[in-house]
Amino acid sequence: MSFKKIIGGVLILLLSCTVISASPIKVIIKISNQVRGKTFSNSSLFSNNSITQINEFSLDFKTNSVNQSLVNQDTTFLIDLKDDTQLDTFIEEAKHFENVIYVEPVYPVSVFSGTNDPFYNKQYYLSKDKLQHIVDLEPIHEIIVAVLDTGVDVRHLDLEESIYINENDPINGIDDDGNGLIDDYNGANFLGKSEGLGITSSLDLHGHGTHISGIIAAQSNNAEGITGLNSKAKILNVRFLNQFGRGNQVDAAAAIVYATNAGAKVINCSWGYFQANTILEDAINYALSKDVIIIAAIGNTNTNLKEYPAAFEGVISIGSVGEENKRSSFSSFGDHLDFQLCGESIYSPILNDKYGYKSGTSQSAAIMTGMVSKFLSINPLLNQTIIFDAFVVSSSLKDQKSYKEGYGTIDIQKLVPLLTGQELQLLENEITESKTFTLNRVMNYPNPVPSSGTTFGFETDTIDLTYTLRVFNLLGGLETKFQGRTVNGYNKVEWTPSRLFSGTYLYLLDVSSQTKSKTKRGKLSIL
Repeated sequence: MSFKKIIGGVLILLLSCTVISASPIKVIIKISNQVRGKTFSNSSLFSNNSITQINEFSLDFKTNSVNQSLVNQDTTFLIDLKDDTQLDTFIEEAKHFENVIYVEPVYPVSVFSGTNDPFYNKQYYLSKDKLQHIVDLEPIHEIIVAVLDTGVDVRHLDLEESIYINENDPINGIDDDGNGLIDDYNGANFLGKSEGLGITSSLDLHGHGTHISGIIAAQSNNAEGITGLNSKAKILNVRFLNQFGRGNQVDAAAAIVYATNAGAKVINCSWGYFQANTILEDAINYALSKDVIIIAAIGNTNTNLKEYPAAFEGVISIGSVGEENKRSSFSSFGDHLDFQLCGESIYSPILNDKYGYKSGTSQSAAIMTGMVSKFLSINPLLNQTIIFDAFVVSSSLKDQKSYKEGYGTIDIQKLVPLLTGQELQLLENEITESKTFTLNRVMNYPNPVPSSGTTFGFETDTIDLTYTLRVFNLLGGLETKFQGRTVNGYNKVEWTPSRLFSGTYLYLLDVSSQTKSKTKRGKLSIL
């Protein structure tokens, strides 16, 4: 299904430590497969006179390219409102419409990069953090690393040999490989896909994506410029931001699904925002289910404000330190922070065969991506659990995660033997059943709840987890409780309320394994 013309919300490049606010007039609404297409779009909900345009949207831009666990045959619409004065009213009305899985504004995101700073020696971080040990490791396998950003200057002398080339789709104006995109030969562009713009050029017109790519994979020993951390990495250039760093989370979600289907083993996300669209979380979970490692910058707000995708479960969240290994003044923090790496005055390629210094958690995330991809280039059988645990064991705060520093900085001399030598087997033996599980599509239908009852549903990828579902009144009183064990796939709990007053109720779903737990909340109305 092709993307339809929609005027998307705005993604903004974060060029400073300030969070950029937004007043979106775009709405994304997803309905269950029990009501589809024309029937739903002709409903009373869509007769609202504040709506100017309704279009259907799907991440399944290539037929059967996306796992059905992601698509689930549900239908998503992107809606234009006349102005933001009607936004809250429309969303509140839509939440109470039967079969609505979610309804949200289309949120922006921002890349986390600061200003240029020419006062430090080029690539000081290689010696300071002993990252030269990573550079010196001999890679064996080519690894596809997706950089989702402003694009890449694929003609840069220090990057032209590091770009992933899709030989099955040469530049000829035709979708030769049938993946739904035309000429994704040396990159793909999802900028404006949700708007139906069909922009094909993935060339970087901003510079941020090129800088990130250089840190990861600039060629070494080529008598040109700098050396990247992994010269065997092939950068999958996935653009979804324009020359001003603007786009939306719907485009970001489509870019993540594309990168996953294209074979990326690592995805670098040096951008974020303090609110998240469910479609972005769905795309992240889809990539994680395919064993893709996602690394994200935590943000440049110097606060504990959670920004996404870094705050999503399963994403490795990276903050910044300076030369003295102290948290950078701009680097965000919080319980979702995992590790800290150099992010100040990082030297890397920029546009037009030039080089420059940039600071930000974007750069820190790129260093992490370079390291992780290098270890995968040596041993492609490594997975996120093994890699993450090795980084924890090698970190400065391995015994006590810190709110402001995460697990701290990485001791490279401890890390390298853990992931490349005999100590790897010892590490693998120490890893217990700490693998996370997914919890998606939590809903109840019908909602509002008639006298005949409702069905709660949730999806997980793991069998025999423990779940507890509780329903509360608005005063916090427990009205009912269900407990059980999960199946792999969609789980259902039937409930027929009795002797309950009409009104609004809250429900809380707890799902847990021996080592992990997840909680989802929802709201329902009883007629």
